[in-house]
Amino acid sequence: MKLELGKCYKDSRGDKVRIYALDADLEENIVHGAVFNGLGWFQSMWLSDGTPYGSTDYKSPIVSEWKSQVRVEGWINVYEYYTSSVYATEEAARADAAAGVIACVYVRGIEGDAIC
Repeated sequence: MKLELGKCYKDSRGDKVRIYALDADLEENIVHGAVFNGLGWFQSMWLSDGTPYGSTDYKSPIVSEWKSQVRVEGWINVYEYYTSSVYATEEAARADAAAGVIACVYVRGIEGDAIC
């Protein structure tokens, strides 16, 4: 993966990284950016392939492009070994419930996160 100016990425810790400058004329192709660790943005540097560079405090490699988080909210039917899709209303979930449904529950979270 080649890092690009103005794009956001994710580092190996899951933190958001934004790229704000490229030193493409240097032999090492240094990339300047900032990492958001939940408290604020902190300056860091990488090589153009995402490998950490220099003596910054944040030395996690960049692993992928940043994908915006999609919030999910609604009702699901719970079965012994699986759950249903998310429904907008409790009534819709109950109307579509199959035999063996254990519960109909309200859920809210980020798409892709596990429901435990």
